[in-house]
Order: sequence, then structure tokens, then C-alpha cells
Amino acid sequence: MSNLPLAAIRGVRLEKIASLRELGLNPFPAKSHRTHMTAAIRDNYEGHEGQTCTIAGRLMSWRKMGGMAFGHVQDMTGQLQIALRRGELAGTDAATGTLGYENLNLLDVGDVVECTGKVGKTKTGEISYTLKSGTVTQTVSAVYANRPTDARNLTVTSSSQRVPAGSGATI
Repeated sequence: MSNLPLAAIRGVRLEKIASLRELGLNPFPAKSHRTHMTAAIRDNYEGHEGQTCTIAGRLMSWRKMGGMAFGHVQDMTGQLQIALRRGELAGTDAATGTLGYENLNLLDVGDVVECTGKVGKTKTGEISYTLKSGTVTQTVSAVYANRPTDARNLTVTSSSQRVPAGSGATI
């Protein structure tokens, strides 16, 4: 939990949006290319193992450990771990709207992300979505929110759905 005032947190998030735009990325894409819900992968792991799939949802946890990064993406059906390895993830590419490992510091818990990669298991046996040659597409939708959105509304948002800070409205 951060001890920063909300205005400072908002400022940091706005700086991240500016950084994404400087990289040529749209932080509020209007479309998602999701192919699977997380529950479909969890419920039929054997049928999806090794396949390339695209999931989208809210980033619920995020940690970088050396050359690896881990997180949990939650959509309306459940959560799935994502695992990224430095050197195996494609670089940032404005043409495809993808965020590379070198720019993962622009992600925050609460962001809505789209991830493409292969379904597998970690060394601990947890079903995971390993982004080896995959992509991470980000939208920073929680910048103006003062509380998390309801899980039923975990979709990629567009800039027209932003709520101005201080308006008292929530997403």
C-alpha cells in the first residue's frame, strides 16, 4: 500500500501515460483481441497446454524478480498467472501496440492489459500464461478511478470512458 497522497499517485500514472505516448503506444486502445477467458484455460488446461492464446483483464498483482516478472490477470471469469522472462519477450513495438520487457515499469496494478502467449505451468505447478514470444498491450484505465471497478466490467476501455479526477464519479 502506498503512503503517497492521491494527487501524487495520479501524477505518476499520468507521467506513465505520457511515456506510453512518447513510445508511440495508445494507452487507451478501443479494441481487444482476446481469444480466451481465464476460466476456459483453467477448466480445460490439458486442451490448451502449449497453445498460443490471448487473454485480457485487470492486472491484479505485479512483481519483477531479476530477469522474470509475474502477475495475475483477472477477467470476469477468474484469474490466471502471467510469467514473463527477459530476453524471451518481444520488444516494445508501436506498430503492433505492444509493450516490451524494457518498459514493463509502465505497468501498475489495476491496469487493464491484453496478453498473448503460451499456456503452461510454472515450476511450482501453477497454471500460468508464459509470454515467451508474446505481447503485453496496456491500457491505464484506473488513472481516474478512486476505487476498483466491479469485476463484471473488466474489459479494455477507451479514452472516451475516462472520468475526470475530482468529479466524484467512479468508473
